[in-house]
Amino acid sequence: MLYKVEQVEKKMRNIACIVFVLFIGTVAGAQNPSVNRKIFQAGTPNFFFESISIITNEVTGLSLCTWEKHPGNHPGHETLSRKITAGGKPKGKTNVLISSTNTYEPSLIYNRNRNEFALAYADEVGGQLHAIYIRALDSTGRRKGNAVKVSTDSGPGFVNQHPRFAYDAVNRVYVVFWTRSSTMPGGGSIPGEGIYAAILDEAFTTITGPVLILGPLTDPALPKFPDILDVAIGPSEKILIGYSVFLSTNPSKNNYFVASLNEDLSGLSIARLNGTPVRTIIPDLHFASLPTNLLVFYVDTNGIRKKTISATGSPSGKRTAAFGAPLQKRKLLLPVIATVQNPQGPVAAIFIAMEDPGQLAGNGTIWGQTLDETGNPLGTPFVLDTNFRAAHFPAAVVLPSSTAAVTKFSVLYSDGGQISLPPQGEFSQIIELLVTIPAF
Repeated sequence: MLYKVEQVEKKMRNIACIVFVLFIGTVAGAQNPSVNRKIFQAGTPNFFFESISIITNEVTGLSLCTWEKHPGNHPGHETLSRKITAGGKPKGKTNVLISSTNTYEPSLIYNRNRNEFALAYADEVGGQLHAIYIRALDSTGRRKGNAVKVSTDSGPGFVNQHPRFAYDAVNRVYVVFWTRSSTMPGGGSIPGEGIYAAILDEAFTTITGPVLILGPLTDPALPKFPDILDVAIGPSEKILIGYSVFLSTNPSKNNYFVASLNEDLSGLSIARLNGTPVRTIIPDLHFASLPTNLLVFYVDTNGIRKKTISATGSPSGKRTAAFGAPLQKRKLLLPVIATVQNPQGPVAAIFIAMEDPGQLAGNGTIWGQTLDETGNPLGTPFVLDTNFRAAHFPAAVVLPSSTAAVTKFSVLYSDGGQISLPPQGEFSQIIELLVTIPAF
């Protein structure tokens, strides 16, 4: 008799679980974010915009956006900036942060300890071929002090470019990485090429480095070179680098690696992220710190995948899909993630990626997906935009106006970059998508 009662109770629990799951699925699937699309920066003939960064000042609530203005000729690159309010509205005019030199790939970080920003970039200035610089911006994004050169080359024999950096708020230092390649024939096989790193204090005085971390990576058949994709401060203050290397036998295939180092740049450990070589036209990888763990997202052959970063700084566990159905196995590119600092509901981050962003011919679609505090998909993916030319260099930030009732994000991308529109030549504009996600 007890057995029969237990069986009935078990069946009732199963039915209750099924009903509960169906209810949750219905609520999640019914989530309907609103998107307000506007032109954030109008285009200029013969110029296109790239390397977009957007970071929020945690004290004032204003977000600062920086980007590179790229001319159709050489030189003439500039670094521009504009602010966004806590509600997602553009504020003030566009400012020129760096001009009269030739800046590339500006990257922005916020220093909460000093309530200021830091900007790292490559620059052709002073007879150097792309030296790496860093400079402070005050709490409103204005230049503060002078730019400081991080790379130490004294001649034009090497090109320093592709800077990536992170701020360690505990030790109050900046970790700057970049690639260094030779201008001599045989690139990818010259001693001194590879990924370099330096540790700087908050006044940008070098503490450690510059030091060669990885390189030279050589291959008799076809030179290959590491491409830095993202850096982060991981568990136990480990410094993490995510990078890709294409196969010598097939440049359209890549392998991803996560390298971890100690705070003094010692103890290098390298782990391969993907199981089999990845076939993609744009390899990309991003770290994301969520309330429960640190994740790494990357573009795989079919779909975007993620893994957890362990306490030792290595990828661990099974790979899982970043997007929910029906995008779990869709070919997507250019992933971006923005996290909520203090989630007041189940939404802890928004994840976006682009389908067919011009390089695959035709107009693309920008997809969004909310994530919970573990990085798992919440509900179903949703369309953010269907661009009319091509989308490049996306960036996203959580807006401070988010509440328990709604979560707000600002997503920006360069639309039409590197598209020839005679007689104007290359042309693009920056689009802002103000995304409002209601509570589940």
